[in-house]
Amino acid sequence: MDPRKFYGGIHTIIQEFPNGSSDDELSDDDDYRRRAKKRPLVILSESDSDTEDDIPLSELPSTSSRANRNAKPRWRDGFLEKTETEIQFLGNTSLPADIMQLKTPVQFFKYLFTDDMFHYITQETLKYAVEKRPEKPMIVTSADIEQFVGICLMMSIIQLPSTRDFVYVL
Repeated sequence: MDPRKFYGGIHTIIQEFPNGSSDDELSDDDDYRRRAKKRPLVILSESDSDTEDDIPLSELPSTSSRANRNAKPRWRDGFLEKTETEIQFLGNTSLPADIMQLKTPVQFFKYLFTDDMFHYITQETLKYAVEKRPEKPMIVTSADIEQFVGICLMMSIIQLPSTRDFVYVL
């Protein structure tokens, strides 16, 4: 693509850099500005452009066929089969002491999801509620957000056929 057409304009101004230029000329001092004014300017006109770039994209032939776009990946037998040495974890498996002191799932949950996080989510939820319905803002507390996240986690662990079935489990 011709950059002169991309940036829109009939003429493009290009500065020629002298041979043997150095990094000293790249400073922002006044001496550099005086040197820059002495450089000759070259103006390229529209007639210097390539004619093959003048074709609109809509008229170019498509490179992808309809069959390629709808093709599904083909799985080969044994493609994902790995030996135990190939999938063995080679990193550090020890846990920090503060995580090892957590005894219950609730403590672990509170370790990952702090009160500050729930307070921030509550603030953003209230902002969104006021933006959508300023005449009737929703009342949400940090405890509500914490319960919602907890229910989402439980629903991902305990899988039931319908969401209505969770009313009796939880």
